[in-house]
Amino acid sequence: MKKEPQIFTRINVQDVPVGDKILDVLAQEEMSEAAIHEYVKELLAEAAKDVRNLGSKVVVISDEGDKFKVGLYPYAQANPKDYGREIIGVIEAQRFGGCNGAYEVRWVEAPHGWGPLLYDVAMEYATMSGGGLVSDRSNVSSDAARVWDYYYNNRSDVDYDQMDDYEGHLTPEDDSDDCGQEIVYKGEYDFKRQSWDEEYGDDESWEKTGKAILLRSPFSKNYQWGGYSVIDDLRNAGKLVML
Repeated sequence: MKKEPQIFTRINVQDVPVGDKILDVLAQEEMSEAAIHEYVKELLAEAAKDVRNLGSKVVVISDEGDKFKVGLYPYAQANPKDYGREIIGVIEAQRFGGCNGAYEVRWVEAPHGWGPLLYDVAMEYATMSGGGLVSDRSNVSSDAARVWDYYYNNRSDVDYDQMDDYEGHLTPEDDSDDCGQEIVYKGEYDFKRQSWDEEYGDDESWEKTGKAILLRSPFSKNYQWGGYSVIDDLRNAGKLVML
């Protein structure tokens, strides 16, 4: 039976079609994990935009305490109230408790090429706010799965902490790192195509299967920004609005 890596579709995270040649290679029986991550790296970098590509566009950060929004708008507005209109792309994140105080990504909509910039700004801002950034805890799209895989495997400017589950399997003496791991244990994007039943699985089966799934998953991490400041770049370029 052929292995079919589930983190690839015919449209990559930048909305760029993935050709049949790449898909055929990914479907090969002996495709290694390292090779899969390398394809993720190439595909995500293919059309990524940065501050230099903004033109008239601006990035707007709206902070509402336990939640914030990073929005991409076509141009600056004289009246801050007008930033509810004509939005191009957005990431919304919220802090619910647990996960070492991280913000959970709740909604993402990004046009061709702009997703990486919005994610970077969101991660940097979440880190500045004292928490870090985690993926949605119950549902992740294939596009988002590739983004988190890329952060985990390819970004030396991003740090991360391993999160535990609500049962405290990893650190029973510390509940601050307890985090919902539904997206992890159901194994939808696990490269070994394994899953673990949170509801009915016992400690023995967790040690045998669940632990490895938790430790190798990009979704079980709390990510913190550790590189140069994209937010400062935006500010220095006159492309940052804080609300």
